Order: sequence, then structure tokens, then C-alpha cells
Amino acid sequence: MPRPPATSPETASGPMVAGAGRVTGVAGVGALIRPGVLTAVLPVELVAAAVAATGRGERRRCKLPATAVVYFVICLCLFAGADTLAPPGYRPVMSSLMRGVRAAGRYRLPVSSAFTKARQRLGPAPMRWLFEQTRGPIANPGSPGAFALRLRLVSWDGALFDVADTPSHHQQFPAGTGVGDPQIRVLTLTECATHAVIGRGLRRRRD
Repeated sequence: MPRPPATSPETASGPMVAGAGRVTGVAGVGALIRPGVLTAVLPVELVAAAVAATGRGERRRCKLPATAVVYFVICLCLFAGADTLAPPGYRPVMSSLMRGVRAAGRYRLPVSSAFTKARQRLGPAPMRWLFEQTRGPIANPGSPGAFALRLRLVSWDGALFDVADTPSHHQQFPAGTGVGDPQIRVLTLTECATHAVIGRGLRRRRD
């Protein structure tokens, strides 16, 4: 499966590839997820291939097809990095994603429970497949700050993330103090010039 179109260093250093840390406020994130922006980075054909390859396609037509849920989950991650007091609900995120379609009167938002069930149906497999297909360096030899002494410049980065508050997650990913939400440690190898992720590792906080 071919990777998405190559991204220039100027574009790659922007919020979509470098991460949501450069985006401030819900309004900033909403501008990123307007129709056409996400699909420029992850084409619909690639997302559909992820769904098909992992066997997560739906058998009947529904308001939340698996391809749409993939984009929805990505948007949830973008909103989680915005300057908000608490993560927004499912419906506000989907409303921002589908703003153009809703304005034309072609889409009505499902109830919140439908999003929960859609995420459960999708599972992690399509997201893992997409990561493996799109990860890797994207800078070329002429990219500013990408190489030194003919060696590609990369760096390690790590962060802690809260995961769903479930009994199995508390057992697998206990919080550092033993109380609070379960947490997972993510370590990434990143290309310095573009912030493109080359590889990643997932560990418990205490490891």
C-alpha cells in the first residue's frame, strides 16, 4: 500500500504532522479538522484499505461507517491536545468534523451512545494498520535541519497518557501512585526536521 503524498518540510512542521501541541483552543483544532484537511494527510482510500485489511467494515449501511469512525477517533486525539478544561463530548467533535456536510442538510448527528458502540466495533486494529503504513521519515537530503554529517537527525520523546478507566487497564497500566486513572507511557523516535514519527514503544508507567 503506498504511503500518503510526501509532505514538504514547511507543511510537515505544522500542527497536523507535528502534533496538536501547537494548536491552542478548540477553535484552532476545529479549523484543522474541517473536511479536506484530514483527508489530505490520510486519504479516504488509505483509511478504507485499513478498515478492509483488518476486517472492520460494516455489513449494512449505517450513520457511522467504519471509515468515518477512524477520522472521528483521530479528531478526538486532536481535541484532547487543545487548551480545554476537559475533553469535549463525542457530538461536539463529530459536529466539527462534519460541519460542511451538516450545513448542507445532508447529515444528522447520532446520539452519544452510537459513538461508543461504533468505537467498540472499530477497535484498535485499523489505527495500528494506518500507523504502520504511514510512519517513517519524510525529509529529503535538501530539507533544512534534516541531516548532519550525512546522518539523519532524530530524537527520542516520551509522554504519559491516561487510558480508559477499566479493570483490565488498571491491571495492565496502573497509575504511578496506585490511585487515579490508569496510564500508559509512549516513547517515540521522531525525525527532528519534520516531527514525523519513525517508531514507537508502549510501556506501563512503572517500566
